[in-house]
Amino acid sequence: MIRGSREKIALAAAIVHDVGHGPFSHAFETVGKRLKLKLADHEVMSDELIRNGEIAEILNADIMDGFASSVANMIKKEGKITLHNSVVSSQFDADRLDYMQRDRMMTGSEHAAIDLTWLLANLDIGEVTTGVDDMAVGSVPTFVIGPKAIQAAESYVLGLFQLYPTIYFHKTTRGAEKLFAEVLVRLVELVGDDAVGKTGLPSNHPLIKFAKEPESLETALALDDTAVWGALQLLLEADDPILSEFSDRLLNRKLFKCYDIRAEITHRCDPPQFDGPAKYREN
Repeated sequence: MIRGSREKIALAAAIVHDVGHGPFSHAFETVGKRLKLKLADHEVMSDELIRNGEIAEILNADIMDGFASSVANMIKKEGKITLHNSVVSSQFDADRLDYMQRDRMMTGSEHAAIDLTWLLANLDIGEVTTGVDDMAVGSVPTFVIGPKAIQAAESYVLGLFQLYPTIYFHKTTRGAEKLFAEVLVRLVELVGDDAVGKTGLPSNHPLIKFAKEPESLETALALDDTAVWGALQLLLEADDPILSEFSDRLLNRKLFKCYDIRAEITHRCDPPQFDGPAKYREN
């Protein structure tokens, strides 16, 4: 291995580790799990693209032969684990530091602000003891934050927690993801039943091709957000009522409302102890 190649592998891995994400990211993976579609798993797809696709050709030709496999191995945590793996996947990896800032900006949220410059300026390398229960068996190198950045590190951890309820698990986000999942699941089911005509989509549409050949890398690569959004207008005319209604709800933002079942159960089972919003209380 050439000098500095581990650093180059980590840099490349941090850049390409998510190339296998399908349309609407993790929502598409939900569809894949329900229907057991291997290429809907972004880790499987990413590994295939990095090892054997166009990315592999570029990495192997421009850097060194076998470089693509080394990148894929680091992403999968195969082979020797070093500090470089922490750059790609850890509680303080490049991905988190990137999406925390990007998602905050793109959604207009004031939550999750972090002082990235100060965090990186005070980043150091330390040894953390590993073991089983109370028995130490060794140590591993990892990133540590210097004492001058304790408050910045606290803001980072707090900001990460804030992103989930305010953005990723927001009721509107979850409602749209649920509709999206049901549309794709129903679409694949109809195609599997030889009922393409009920979908409203032409037989050569990327979604139909993928539903017919979900194991094909080519059909999987043809899917992206625009392929789905562009299909919604056609799905409005589907003969299948689920496809038609749910596509209309997605396209025209008529999402289902959230209902707090836990609050309702608490109210019904133990009304005196319930101190929730007034809308859950009996008149």
